[in-house]
Amino acid sequence: MELKVFSTEYFNVPVSICEFVLKNKKYKEFALYLYLKQISNGKIKRKSLPVKSICNILQIEVRHYRNCLNYLLRNNWVGYNEKTDVLFVRKWKVIKWQINGKSRLSARYYFNYRNSEKYFCFVAVVSSLISSNIRESKNKRDLRSKKAERLSGRSNQLSTVFDHAPFYSLQTNMITTQILAKNLGTSLSTISLLKKGAVNLKYLEVRKNTFPVDIDPKYFNEYKCANPEIKGLFKTRDGRILVKGCDSMFCNIVVLRRQ
Repeated sequence: MELKVFSTEYFNVPVSICEFVLKNKKYKEFALYLYLKQISNGKIKRKSLPVKSICNILQIEVRHYRNCLNYLLRNNWVGYNEKTDVLFVRKWKVIKWQINGKSRLSARYYFNYRNSEKYFCFVAVVSSLISSNIRESKNKRDLRSKKAERLSGRSNQLSTVFDHAPFYSLQTNMITTQILAKNLGTSLSTISLLKKGAVNLKYLEVRKNTFPVDIDPKYFNEYKCANPEIKGLFKTRDGRILVKGCDSMFCNIVVLRRQ
């Protein structure tokens, strides 16, 4: 049985919901919600759902499908009227309110992202962190520029200088694995797997960073022996000592700010 598709070719998913899905590992539950939202105008008869077809599309067993639907019903992502046998697919704002979501950002989920919701959500969260870093960097730059103007009185000359000053040692798109693991409440190895999966799907581009260190190569081995905790943090190239920095990440999904 084929069901009519009511929605457009994509959804703008609140990043707060993506973060919730990642933290709670509700990937298939989220995938089922997205599919129900796609094939309905907000209401759909439960008995009209082609369960086997849905299971094939989402690549899950029938038992897993039932568990996912029960989760959506139990947590009011989907409502149900027993008398009319109608399922009510809740709106984004209702779910966002239920999970106490704060972010105003949304990530564009295209239907060809199906069965890669885990990596979509991960890149959405990374994009949100980059956006937050950009805003924080701009706010600090503006604050420091205004302070310089008040102290000097030479506003035109100094504002240009401060607008181009590097106030952060890290760029806004350089996010450590440790920060991601802390924000999502998961392990470093899980973050590495999510990053690798997102790169393979081309949702994310990662560039390794290294920075030169003022250490004489002649004394580097001696330095490593005296500081065993730095093992794995440095590398040598062309006779220079380089420290490994956190990766620069470039997201290939569309992120929007809701009004």
